[in-house]
Amino acid sequence: MNNLIIFSNLNLSRQTEQSQYTE
Repeated sequence: MNNLIIFSNLNLSRQTEQSQYTE
């Protein structure tokens, strides 16, 4: 369960990074 939360958090941070790059 904890791993899943960490994984989703990683995905979220990656998505924000990508959005920053596109901007």
